[in-house]
Amino acid sequence: MRILLDQNLSPKLVRQLADVIPGLETVYEHDLVGASDPFIFDWARKADFTAVISTDLDFVNLVERLGPPPKVIRIERCDFAARVIEQLLRREALRIQGFLESGRSVLLLKL
Repeated sequence: MRILLDQNLSPKLVRQLADVIPGLETVYEHDLVGASDPFIFDWARKADFTAVISTDLDFVNLVERLGPPPKVIRIERCDFAARVIEQLLRREALRIQGFLESGRSVLLLKL
C-alpha cells in the first residue's frame, strides 16, 4: 500500500516510520510542494495511493464529497514537533493498518 504524507508533515517521517508503516511517501518526493489539496487528492488517486496523511481538514471534505481512493488519515490539532507526530503514528500503527483494510474512508487521530 502506498500512503502519501502531505507537506505539513515532515518528510523525515518516511524513514523514521518505515518499520511500522511501510509504503510511506511524501509530497516532497513527487514535486507537489505548494500544490492545492484538490490537486494532491486527485494526483494521489491517479497514482494509486491508498491513503493520504494530513492535518488539513480539506482532505476530509474531499474524500467525503468524492469518495476514496485515497482514504484520508487526519491528524487533528497538529502543532507539534515531528518526533511527537512520529510517536503518535507509531502508537496508532495497528489502528492505521486496520483502517486501510476497512471500508471506511476517514480516520481521525488525536494527540
